[in-house]
Amino acid sequence: MSILASTGLDGVLRFIALLVVFAIVLGVTYFVTRWIGSFQKEKYSKGNIKIIEAKQIGNNKFIYIAKIGNDYFALSSGKENLSLIGKIDEEGITFPDDSNDVVYQPFSSVFEKVRNLKKPKE
Repeated sequence: MSILASTGLDGVLRFIALLVVFAIVLGVTYFVTRWIGSFQKEKYSKGNIKIIEAKQIGNNKFIYIAKIGNDYFALSSGKENLSLIGKIDEEGITFPDDSNDVVYQPFSSVFEKVRNLKKPKE
């Protein structure tokens, strides 16, 4: 007898069991994904290379400001290449303010903003 052909109490119990298994799989997936993300963040945050800023200037074309060691460089990347534009003095760089950057905001704060936008006006 297949799961879909079950009727009555037996079918309800199988459905509940499937929901529980689905919830467990989602939970495991969530925690494993977070663990892998934190592992990769820790692995790539160490070292001498840090991307300060990136700007898309065309289709598959970007300009990066990167800190390599103690020096700053402007780099350009295309579909299949990476080129050095030149070295930049630290005085010529305006560092982005992390507190206003949407990329660094936690998801919960973004979700609250969206949820508050959809509340009906009284």
